[in-house]
Amino acid sequence: MMYSSVHIWKDARIFFKEAQSLSKEYQVDFYAIGSPEEADEYQTENLKIHLLKKRNRRKRYKNWIFLWKEIKNSEAEIYHFHDPELLLLLPFLRKKRKNRIFIYDMHENFPKALVSKNWLPKRMKRILITIVRKNKGLIFAEKSYKEDYQSIFSSMPTCDIYNYPLYQPNLPNNQMGKEVIRFVYVGRIAVVRGIWEMLHAVNKVSKTSPQKIKFRLIGQCEEELLEEIISYIHKHHLEDVVEYSS
Repeated sequence: MMYSSVHIWKDARIFFKEAQSLSKEYQVDFYAIGSPEEADEYQTENLKIHLLKKRNRRKRYKNWIFLWKEIKNSEAEIYHFHDPELLLLLPFLRKKRKNRIFIYDMHENFPKALVSKNWLPKRMKRILITIVRKNKGLIFAEKSYKEDYQSIFSSMPTCDIYNYPLYQPNLPNNQMGKEVIRFVYVGRIAVVRGIWEMLHAVNKVSKTSPQKIKFRLIGQCEEELLEEIISYIHKHHLEDVVEYSS
């Protein structure tokens, strides 16, 4: 069972790189955010997609409760989860699933990232770091994470699965010979993920490069931030350069 209470189901790394790859050899029950009709065509005999409602932080606990019930009723042997908030369920779930394996997929440098999560109480931050050690395995989105925390991770199996696209050999380069250079960002759009650095760079290059450029943003974005991004695009006349889609 693979589950997240906040990530959209079509996340490039979680779904296309991990869930689909695992389903080639295992039965995967996949839980994430989205509308049921979007995912129908991606379901297979070994990959069942269960979609949750997107909620704000105050109501996100409803998704936690739903996942708690699903896990208790599940016959899965391995539970692969993605959100640091779901670590809070781990001590209780291990009592219910004593012989099961829980694996935490660390998308960011979690212990350090807790410092920037102002909405989490300090006491909860300490508890979450302690609970990380209760997993049977850890997956890292970047190699540097375990280098920072050898004392935490040295006692358990780890694996690196980066946020790179799956390798496709002999893929034709459709950009060859074209006058327009295209850049694409795929993932959650946020300040901490460098959205302003990317836009400033695109703005500068678009004004100085002899070649035309196109920059496509693909991913979920908070409404307030999206309004700021659109305002920036208009202010700097980037309507023909930057394109956004969720």
